[in-house]
Amino acid sequence: KLIGNARSLGLLSGSPGAWLQSGPSQFVTYIEERIAARALARKERRFADADRIRNELAEQKILLEDKPDGTTEWRTA
Repeated sequence: KLIGNARSLGLLSGSPGAWLQSGPSQFVTYIEERIAARALARKERRFADADRIRNELAEQKILLEDKPDGTTEWRTA
């Protein structure tokens, strides 16, 4: 599923060498955008949306670490 999502974002559309040079920063940007969307959903008390984003990231093996002041870290599983 991660590869399919990466392709839909255009991350794996070029050569592997080109992706390795620019891909990781695009992947980090994608994750940070999803974390920001989740934070906004939580702030607006749209908890179902926040849970959906967390679950989408978890399906892609991205684990979030929440603290009282928000998501402070993420890592791959």
